[in-house]
Amino acid sequence: MNKLFTQNLPWKITSLVLAFVLWVFVINTQNPTQPREISGISIKIEGLDLLEQQGYELKNKDEISNQNFKVVVNGPRLETDKLVSNPQLITATLNLADYANGLTQDSIQDHANYKVSISGEVYNVTIKERKPQVAKVLINKIDSKELKIGAEISKDIKDKYTLLGDGKPVITPEKVKITGAKSEIDRVAEAKVFVEAKDFSEDKLVNNLPIYLLDVDGQRVEGLELSTSEAQVKLPIGSEKKVPVKVNFKGEMPEGYVLVNTIVSIKEVTLIGKAEVLAGINEIQLAPIDKSTLKQTDLKQVEMLLPDGVMTLIDNKVSVSLEVIEEVNLAYTLQSSELNLTVKNVGENLSYEILSPSIEVTLSALPNTLLLYTESDIKKVLKASLDLSGYAEGEYTLPLTITAPKDTRVVNEPININIRIKKLEADEVIPTPEEEPSESDTPSEGPSEIEKPAEG
Repeated sequence: MNKLFTQNLPWKITSLVLAFVLWVFVINTQNPTQPREISGISIKIEGLDLLEQQGYELKNKDEISNQNFKVVVNGPRLETDKLVSNPQLITATLNLADYANGLTQDSIQDHANYKVSISGEVYNVTIKERKPQVAKVLINKIDSKELKIGAEISKDIKDKYTLLGDGKPVITPEKVKITGAKSEIDRVAEAKVFVEAKDFSEDKLVNNLPIYLLDVDGQRVEGLELSTSEAQVKLPIGSEKKVPVKVNFKGEMPEGYVLVNTIVSIKEVTLIGKAEVLAGINEIQLAPIDKSTLKQTDLKQVEMLLPDGVMTLIDNKVSVSLEVIEEVNLAYTLQSSELNLTVKNVGENLSYEILSPSIEVTLSALPNTLLLYTESDIKKVLKASLDLSGYAEGEYTLPLTITAPKDTRVVNEPININIRIKKLEADEVIPTPEEEPSESDTPSEGPSEIEKPAEG
């Protein structure tokens, strides 16, 4: 064993020295430590929500996010090669929490403090230098305001057409809300659409036009958020005609509810369009209102159904007031002997008698309608009929057909009555119509059993 370490010892030492020298040579020539510039670094912005909570925004957010951020790194060539081929392994982070405390000014400009980190996949590499394209953070206070939308009508419109009414186009919506940096909002003097002949004709009276924000010098103000980027513009050119407005309905009222009154905010409307088009229009209908959805008094905005090439100088939606009342129910107990009853189709040589002493009738109507009737009135105005077609001798429970007065309905149908059908006795005589008693002769109260011969 000792010979293994002592034999040829000088040669062995010399070999170790040469191996070390060779290793140092390879390391320094094949994988040297050197600086490298890397571009296309990804940008991460943190703390935007914190800034917004305090009513501020990062004005140059897009500029920061889309910049070509560069760094100079130092490290072994093999490791820096990884970063060159995949710069996404390096991230530059801008944390807005560093600027969020103590914000009071309308606008702030500060140095952008980027923190650069390298993925753990790369070893022994350090950041020597940061080279951002955007070196400043621009923070603005967020504000908003509403502006009425105006219109600038071009000379070619005025030369070509005569504007009806007050000569102003109808713009919808009337106002636009703008939101953004307070410093920029303070620059805005007006919101405007530009009305030009290329966008309108007598066949095209309505068009959507972009809304522009202008300063006091008439220069456009960019970078603000608008509640709507376009406005509908109606240009009053052509002929005009007044026609009535008609309400339309579909469906049926829910059971137990009555539509008692309908009021439209306008009875007629002025139409604008070509004379030959207006000549064939005698009314403007509203979009159908679904009755089946009405269970209470309501005010609806309903659109006018305007033909193509026709416009109005008002909003296309009109107010329709719908008065709905819920019906009330009242129950009545009516003695069978007092019923205004007609019995039909009694078989030959048969008679009948009512076995039920009384019936229950529940009526539904508007409160003021039911209040018109006393109990004695109900006995007179309710009509009952019973059809005995095909029935022979025996006892039966049969449905009555009840006819209620106008604007009143029976809600507890079917209403059944017990009846006995039997043969006529030999000494029974069928009375002629002249012999039958009139309603005025019928007693108000009677026995629980009523026996009648067959009606001829």
